[in-house]
Amino acid sequence: MLGDMGTISTELPRFGIPAVPMTVETLRIIFPTALSVAIVGLVESLLTAQLVDDITEDKSDKNQETLSQGLGNILSGFFGGIAGCGMIGQTIINLNYGGIGRLATFLSGSLMLLSVVLLNGAVVQIPIIALAAVMVVVSFETINWDSIKRLRTNPKNESFAMLLTVAIVVGTHNLAYGVVAGTLVSAVFTTFKMAHLQVEAGTTDDDHHYKVNGHLYFASAEKFLEFFAEEIEHEEEVVIDISAMTLWDSTAVEAIDKLITRNKKRGVKTTFTGANPQSSALFKRISIHTEK
Repeated sequence: MLGDMGTISTELPRFGIPAVPMTVETLRIIFPTALSVAIVGLVESLLTAQLVDDITEDKSDKNQETLSQGLGNILSGFFGGIAGCGMIGQTIINLNYGGIGRLATFLSGSLMLLSVVLLNGAVVQIPIIALAAVMVVVSFETINWDSIKRLRTNPKNESFAMLLTVAIVVGTHNLAYGVVAGTLVSAVFTTFKMAHLQVEAGTTDDDHHYKVNGHLYFASAEKFLEFFAEEIEHEEEVVIDISAMTLWDSTAVEAIDKLITRNKKRGVKTTFTGANPQSSALFKRISIHTEK
């Protein structure tokens, strides 16, 4: 029985200031746990909100959701409560029974409170196995089974990130660790995927023209320099169109500076054209050359 796990109080919580020392040492102790709970809460709430958007074909205000959740958790702490967030399981139950509005969330919490306060005697008699069965059914309905089927057809990096996230969550019992690890791995894969540059070459009577497509940043700068080191040998003037390329960091500007300086030593005039406003502003702010 549910009551065998402990006593369920029927008293309403009262407002109170936490009786803890307001010191840096206290902050040092609680910060790691608070950060972990905040990450898990935000991630699950945003995932839940996105799930609701997909099912209802509507769009929710994610900023409003996270702000409300934060304020609610702060107030909850003053009443002896614990942090909460949007829950996929309960949300699926609500949606399956037609609860798609704000009233559904309000009623869910209100009825839970009334059940504990007014129906305490009946609640403690609920078999734990019954609650476990409900959670198993909800879990099965929550799983996106198509995502498992797509593991074979998805890009290998996406499948790897997904499996890594699941493995870490199951192994550590901490959703935050899995989310952070999966996000970092995906970011690394994306970074190096974006490092691919495409260069189109053309020649006129007076000079050589090149058009570069892609993103120039720390991961692609070396390839950019290597390409033009091999291509430019005996030309007198080179025109490089970067209208389809974006400079993202100081390494990109340094790569262009190196190319200009190296070509000057060879007697090759290098001209860059078509820079977008973002790239142009970054170049002017960092570059050692005043002209492109």
